[in-house]
Amino acid sequence: MRLLLQSLPRPATRRGSSRIPAEFTGLSPTDYESTLEKLAAELEEQSVLLLVASYEAAIRSDFIERARLGPKDPVYRRWVQRHRRSSPADPERVQLEEIMRAWGPLLKDPSDLMAFNLLLAYRHCLAHGRWWHPTKQFTLQEATVVASKLSRTPGFPLLK
Repeated sequence: MRLLLQSLPRPATRRGSSRIPAEFTGLSPTDYESTLEKLAAELEEQSVLLLVASYEAAIRSDFIERARLGPKDPVYRRWVQRHRRSSPADPERVQLEEIMRAWGPLLKDPSDLMAFNLLLAYRHCLAHGRWWHPTKQFTLQEATVVASKLSRTPGFPLLK
């Protein structure tokens, strides 16, 4: 995102030769820079939101497929053992956090699950706005790193 921001035209230093795009006419150079920073931050947040939503879809789809396989699958078997009576029978209604808890013992590093849970909390904050306050904010690069660490686990469903 910072590269995108750096590539945008900047106001010239000499008077009378402004290179501010027409959409920003009337803004001082300081206001223009501030507006670009805000737009870049918003783009970063929206990109993280879309990326995490795609991870969530991949994990959910994988879990539904594992549920179709039944007790042969280790992730689904772990989930069933934990939730024999308390959870819905329909795998499409299982919360993502529950799916991730079933994956927990199979992950190479338990801290990867904690990092992904923080990323999910940040996604909730972005999706639901003022009602959520993240304990950690993620850049697009950091969100990608969190997901790539999870994908080190054999069979873990993430975008390839």
